[in-house]
Amino acid sequence: MENTRTEPHSKGPATVTDVARYAGVGIGTVSRVLNNHAAVRPETVENVRSAMKALGYQRSRRGRPPLASSSRRARRASRPQPESGPMVVGLGKFGLRWIVDRAPIYSYVLHELESILQKSSNQLQLTQFNNWSEVNQLAKNQKPAGIFFIGNAPDGENSSIPTGVPCVQIMGRLPSPLIDHVAPDHRRVWRTAAEWLIGHGHRHCAVISEAGLSLDLVTHEFAHLMQSSGGASHRFSDPDLVRIAADRHETNAAVIASFVDRIVKLEPRPTAIVSAMDILTPPIYQELRQHGIRPQEDIAIVSINNETPYLTSLNPKPIAIDLQPHDIALQAVQQLAWRRQHPEAACTRSLVAPKLIEPPA
Repeated sequence: MENTRTEPHSKGPATVTDVARYAGVGIGTVSRVLNNHAAVRPETVENVRSAMKALGYQRSRRGRPPLASSSRRARRASRPQPESGPMVVGLGKFGLRWIVDRAPIYSYVLHELESILQKSSNQLQLTQFNNWSEVNQLAKNQKPAGIFFIGNAPDGENSSIPTGVPCVQIMGRLPSPLIDHVAPDHRRVWRTAAEWLIGHGHRHCAVISEAGLSLDLVTHEFAHLMQSSGGASHRFSDPDLVRIAADRHETNAAVIASFVDRIVKLEPRPTAIVSAMDILTPPIYQELRQHGIRPQEDIAIVSINNETPYLTSLNPKPIAIDLQPHDIALQAVQQLAWRRQHPEAACTRSLVAPKLIEPPA
């Protein structure tokens, strides 16, 4: 990645992620500079420290105020109990660069999580895990106060999840039954989309999404809601719609072009399209315009996730369904605090409600 300076996603105290993005280095490099590691080039040290100064970054210390909240209950739940080990955030097999460059929604949640944890009395450590063996090794050596997994938990056999260390997975595919899980409420996401469309007079809609069991279930419910209102929903899906690897997260342009071509030929033509993720929305706009159809004027667009890098250049803006990254991060912190107090309780799955955002008139 080019060494470019990027502003933080949101206002508030600067985080380690912000410093890494601003300096154009990896999170491990920032960590080594913070710990005065000898194996860092002087010019890199200067670059990282300049980024810290520019962002006003302050390393978390013990004794800082606990997390502020709009309710006493949330404040009590989200305040971690005193522990000697760090709070660890596991970044998955692709690491921080992939999250920052290619997965905006995960980047937003990570930023919010860091901001919340910086206000606690625990040190924060970001680590890339490739398998459960690495998780166990860290748990044995550092005795962390807790571990959050951003996205999917590590691959491989999960029967050796470390005991005595509370773990929470944030988003990602359905996890092991041995780990608490916090995720967007995708059923409510699709219900919210259906209710907005029905409320604005749309009865014939198309859905463009990846293929997969979880999406099959929620889009089936979406179709049922549309049919109950006297309308119809046509789903277009393909397992190769989005390609993900260590060096890419991109759409399959040919598949999207084929889908849009089929949509505009439907009789009657749908009056709205639901894009199952924002990365699909710009090419949908492009293909509609190739057919002489104006997005948001001739056909309504509802886009899920509300990821600014994908939506900022679109004009007019689509209807966005925001997954509420701050609420997801806060719920994860509260869940981990609860898990430390109730280590023997059954694992839970907490779902966070979305918010629909209409563009300005």
